Amino acid sequence: MTTIQFDGNAEKSPQAKDSVSAFLESVATLETKHDMPIIIFQDGASGAYYIKCSLLASDAARLSDLDAKLDLSNRESYRANRQLFLKNFTYKRMESDATKGREFNDIIVEYSTEYNPGNPLKVWGGQHRIKAISSAYTKSNRYHGFRVYFNLSKDQRTDVALISNTNIAVSNDTFDRMIEETLYGDVLNKWCQTVGFLANGEDFPDVGSRSERITVKRARSSASLSARKAVTLYR
Repeated sequence: MTTIQFDGNAEKSPQAKDSVSAFLESVATLETKHDMPIIIFQDGASGAYYIKCSLLASDAARLSDLDAKLDLSNRESYRANRQLFLKNFTYKRMESDATKGREFNDIIVEYSTEYNPGNPLKVWGGQHRIKAISSAYTKSNRYHGFRVYFNLSKDQRTDVALISNTNIAVSNDTFDRMIEETLYGDVLNKWCQTVGFLANGEDFPDVGSRSERITVKRARSSASLSARKAVTLYR
């Protein structure tokens, strides 16, 4: 039977332990298959709890959600998955490696059934690896390494999303979108939709130079200018 214990640097939390137990009961891991102990770690900076485990490619493909949300209470919350560059040479090589049996590691997910419960693994880091695994598992169903977070607050979720993407070329526009929603919600996005900078239901782009849509940075400048004009008119 798999035992669950806390790392020496982690504060013991019954809620975290219960969440990990629920995860292990619903998601098959290499560790439970071989009765290996599961260690609960706690991030020293954010306080977030997580475990490290290995999942079969077929399970990862079936359970992963590339449409993860920062704010679970907001139906239109920012989705963190960036544009997937599936025709890029690097991705093609990744997909080919997965087909040949390469095992990927440190894929960052959050276990949550609060929305889209059929896909409880909300992907915050490793979207391209998940896509490659999903495309290749019928030819090579290997175990891959995951870091699974539990019970994240919105601030912790943003922290995980930002840290998970510091090792790849993520545009400043992507970071702007995450920080904007974390601090102010969807106020700026709604304003842009109201004045016509964005279509109804449309979000800011990840990479401004590749999109005709207004970026968070430009929207902030436009909103500030609009506010200054309004103040001048009503003086």
